[in-house]
Amino acid sequence: MKSIFSEDELRQRVKEAVIKLNKEDAMHCAPIHSMEEILARKKADDLHLLARMVRIKYITKHKKAELAAKIAKEISAPGNLELLFFGLDFSRWMFFLTVSEKDEYVVDSVLPDYYDLSQNFGLMQLFCHEEKLIFVVPDEVKAGLKALDEDDFIAFKSFSEDVIRFASAAVNLYGALPISLLTELLEEEYKEVAVPEVLAILDQAEIRNEVFCLFEQNVVHRFFEDEDGEVCEEAVRALLENRAGRPRYRPSPEEFFQYADPDFTEALDECERLEEAIYEIVGDAKGLDHLIDDIAFACRVDAPVKDIFSILSDYNVEFRDTRDAEAVTQAIIALKNRSRSWLLFGHSPEELRKTGPKGMGSTGGRSVKPGSGEASSKIVPLFGHSPAESVKTGRNDPCPCGSGKKYKNCCGK
Repeated sequence: MKSIFSEDELRQRVKEAVIKLNKEDAMHCAPIHSMEEILARKKADDLHLLARMVRIKYITKHKKAELAAKIAKEISAPGNLELLFFGLDFSRWMFFLTVSEKDEYVVDSVLPDYYDLSQNFGLMQLFCHEEKLIFVVPDEVKAGLKALDEDDFIAFKSFSEDVIRFASAAVNLYGALPISLLTELLEEEYKEVAVPEVLAILDQAEIRNEVFCLFEQNVVHRFFEDEDGEVCEEAVRALLENRAGRPRYRPSPEEFFQYADPDFTEALDECERLEEAIYEIVGDAKGLDHLIDDIAFACRVDAPVKDIFSILSDYNVEFRDTRDAEAVTQAIIALKNRSRSWLLFGHSPEELRKTGPKGMGSTGGRSVKPGSGEASSKIVPLFGHSPAESVKTGRNDPCPCGSGKKYKNCCGK
């Protein structure tokens, strides 16, 4: 469909939308250069968040002005200032440095992504005064920045970004990995990397809400956290124990870094096949990319079949007949067998089938239930059928749609 706006008109509309966001984020007053005075004008919730960042205790017992003064003092401390600088990724860091070089930095508009964290951290403030958008880095922050050895800090920050990228790729591919093993991976790029150094960087990365967190000398995916941010110890231990003794999948460095993107998958053909099967049912492509991403992730974490079908239900995908159920089921089987699995230490079931029993590990003589995580590790496809076969479901068997009903009372009507 052809746009009703010219390119210039569209660009102007986008700029106006960004300016509106900038004005909403700004303090509407003359620029202030004192951090304490800036903080005193912030909302209580914003102050409380900052107070927690710099580990101030008994937050609610302080009056607003007292809390603002205390936060300003703590932020200005070298250790806390470095930690907050560490929380800025490359683009945000470069924008911060640009603003810090000026007494007041005037802009027409700027995407919030460039200043949001800096402003949340108290490192920078946007003002709207006399119809101008003006950025200010508080004097206390500028003084702290000058006290740093900038070259050394930038070198450390560059190394830290690589550590975070390694950790993100590791948890996306493996689910969990010992810090010692992550350090070995880093040593292939950097010489003489120490575990305590890596651990300190990963601990500081908590401020950035990355995809990983720490658990008993392991870096683990936040998938293992509950709603309160606590790691489910049982789930992490189960993963580590169930794959103990398995060889780790070792991709090339180029491929490994691709997994820093949480949505990266090698099973593109299988994802497309599943998307086509679902599109045939719903007739609408809206939201399909998110649905496929969710199912691909479920395959990676070796989710039970019923959980995968629950995802379909969450997206209001309803089978019209057995052919729908069969097409989607076979597409999921293909995707599951091609997906890299945390339980298989980064291997896909398809790869282990090719390497044979030696690479497939052992269940210790226990039976393997089709559709379970162990079934995937043994290349037993979902429902106990190979992808090449048609799904034959008896009338009294559980319906393959995952409803929990008998087939004859559900899709087999």
